Amino acid sequence: KYYGSEMKYIEILPPEIDSVLNGVVTSIQNGSLIILNITPVGGGDSVKVNVSNSCTVTLNNASAFVSTIKVGDNLTVNIKDGEAKSIIIKPRNTSVANAKFKMMIFEPTLSMEVTTYEGIDATYIIADKVTVRRNGTKAELSDLVEGDTVDISLTNDMVTDITAKSTKATIEGVIDGLNISASGSSVTIKVTKDNSSKTVDVVNSTQVYLDDAPATVYDLRVGSYVSVTIDNDTVQTINTKARKQLNNIQGVVLSVNDTYGFLFITTTDDVTGEQIKMQVFTQKNGGTKIMDNKNNNKDRALGNIQPGESVIVTGTQSIDGTFGAATIIILQD
Repeated sequence: KYYGSEMKYIEILPPEIDSVLNGVVTSIQNGSLIILNITPVGGGDSVKVNVSNSCTVTLNNASAFVSTIKVGDNLTVNIKDGEAKSIIIKPRNTSVANAKFKMMIFEPTLSMEVTTYEGIDATYIIADKVTVRRNGTKAELSDLVEGDTVDISLTNDMVTDITAKSTKATIEGVIDGLNISASGSSVTIKVTKDNSSKTVDVVNSTQVYLDDAPATVYDLRVGSYVSVTIDNDTVQTINTKARKQLNNIQGVVLSVNDTYGFLFITTTDDVTGEQIKMQVFTQKNGGTKIMDNKNNNKDRALGNIQPGESVIVTGTQSIDGTFGAATIIILQD
């Protein structure tokens, strides 16, 4: 554009085109007229494209020759009057690092959706031959879990290699609470490591094991030892050990509640070997016999048991972890 005799700017107009084709070169016919056979990205029948003598070719933002084009290249082809007028060769090998895997997409083309490190949602088509590794071992596409950190290698804009890492954690402790319902279940764990309390959600894919055998969430019991494996904030496995139906327990009295008829004692857990706090209930109307070994096994009232005294309790443990006492023997110091 001139103003007077001075040129102010140049405007470059794109060539007029009838259509744009994005696809992968499957074969090249060389002759007086070069013909490219291109399979559209996303699938479909192969398209034959004649390359005109005036066709421009670009690779890595620089001019190139038609002879630069190779089988397997991913092209953007601008077509006019049935001939290629301009061709852009897309980068042959690219990569995406530190993305977060979201999900697999199966229709219309097998693809994966991720959130890039920059926070952009992106979808990539999966090549017919793709290599997957997860946490350092060979894996399948079905092994990818939402939240995995993935490094993706692409050839001609199609995923050929996926390296995935997950954030795994293991929690060990004792089941302190259970919430089981049709709308969703959860397990509250008293964590052995720091004595904290943590609640985890049980999902459909969570695998439950009781004494290393397949089980269900209905086999979990309050007071039982549990080891939970968490993968990207999703509970993968719950391993628990069955509590024995104790006939007697020995421990030290922590406190006594005479009004409601129970006491707390500390004892050694039969599974973990850890010191635990156990609630012991007495039976109403004198159903629990309390004997004082310090005083010739004479009867003693529940309210007269003192914190710090050693006791042996005989009875049964219910499935919720509480212990019902038939007899309480107060031991010699």
